[in-house]
Amino acid sequence: METLPPLTFENFDNSYSAELNTWQQKENSLGYDGLNDFVVSRGTGLGDYLQFVNDEMPDVSCLLAFDQNTLAGFISYTNPTEQHTHIEIMGVNPDLRGQGMASRLLLDFKQMMQEKTNMQQLTLDVNKKNSSGRKAFAKVGTVSPEQKKEDYITFNL
Repeated sequence: METLPPLTFENFDNSYSAELNTWQQKENSLGYDGLNDFVVSRGTGLGDYLQFVNDEMPDVSCLLAFDQNTLAGFISYTNPTEQHTHIEIMGVNPDLRGQGMASRLLLDFKQMMQEKTNMQQLTLDVNKKNSSGRKAFAKVGTVSPEQKKEDYITFNL
């Protein structure tokens, strides 16, 4: 089995906002709704929303993930404690879906965080209606016995 190089993570750059907005449009045209799940109001573009998060929410970090020169995904996260990282929102380039990119994104992010910080726990929440997200997260994590939000499932990764 071919070993892929790790994804590279860079701080959010608003020059990618337009590309991220097209991801949301592609996903919507395919009948998926995962990238709309966290957007505060319908009609808000994904790239615009991530720019808002990056600029206005100092406790949330937003990273872009690249597979060589291709924008493969993004992760926005918080650190509730020094040892705990919680993924607030994440997404995968719709053109790369079905290729294991969500698993790769999560595993590479986890590896990077463990190398750079004292992180010992990584969690995320997924809407119960997001079947593709639930499947992807179940491949690399387990359902937490502690469920914090109604209509969401918390995963430990």
